[in-house]
Amino acid sequence: MPIENAFKYTNMGMVEIKNSHILKIIEVTEELIKNKNRENLIKSYLIDQTIDGLYPVYQPKFDIQNNKIIGAETLARWTTNDIGFISPAEFIPISEEINLVHLIDYKMAEESIKIIKKWKNERLISDNFKISFNISMQTFERDDIIDTLKNLITKYNILGEWIEIEITESILSSDFNDTLKKLDNIKKLNIQMSIDDFTAGHSTASLLPYLPASIVKFDKSILDIITEQNIYNHSIYKNLINLAKDLNLKIVAEGIETEYQLNFLKENNVDIGQGFLFSRPISQIDFENLLKNEDGTY
Repeated sequence: MPIENAFKYTNMGMVEIKNSHILKIIEVTEELIKNKNRENLIKSYLIDQTIDGLYPVYQPKFDIQNNKIIGAETLARWTTNDIGFISPAEFIPISEEINLVHLIDYKMAEESIKIIKKWKNERLISDNFKISFNISMQTFERDDIIDTLKNLITKYNILGEWIEIEITESILSSDFNDTLKKLDNIKKLNIQMSIDDFTAGHSTASLLPYLPASIVKFDKSILDIITEQNIYNHSIYKNLINLAKDLNLKIVAEGIETEYQLNFLKENNVDIGQGFLFSRPISQIDFENLLKNEDGTY
């Protein structure tokens, strides 16, 4: 091994130990070298803003009571010539690590606005159809978040009520006054907001009355416990439903995978569903085919 590579790989191992926050021995194997080179390449794409391979897929949202499509969530996927497919489970943490996740969030925001404009013009969707996209805590904390949303709405000449922003509970851990101010400014654009990955956490539940959100999206983890074998767990979900309903919030149930779960949600008047039982995230063409095949709804 050339001496310069020996120093490079030794340093690579030291960085891995430092990042792990645990005192241990790391062997710099070929697999580690391959993974670090891949990670560094992804970082270079983001730093250079060469993210042309980033593209949207769409997961349908359904009316729980009649299974009709009433919305979609835009999700980011990434394919490059050098690496091939990159999972969001890989590129999202990397983009957050180098504080560039806003590049992904803003691109998906624009893709969402472009596509709903197209679908509205082609009369593929109903008046109450909304498209949603995610805004991370890092992006939400940026000073340009409100202006970016305003500019996209103006650029594509759409109505704010056509879109929905999904924000995670984590934004509530930042400056709460600044968070409320930004949420109020988003509301003034007529954009709906939903609290994503909502769980039974007491701190978030106690703040719900103060947030200008109209939707809560129940995390998949609390639906996973809804099974025929564990009927006593149903009370947890029912209590969360009652909490949201008392606050006049609509509910999106995420992660529906079984008919049993769907029937439970129907019986408890949950509004909107999303999950593999209905559809996985799909391409624009496949989503449009779904809309065209809807039996007389649109």
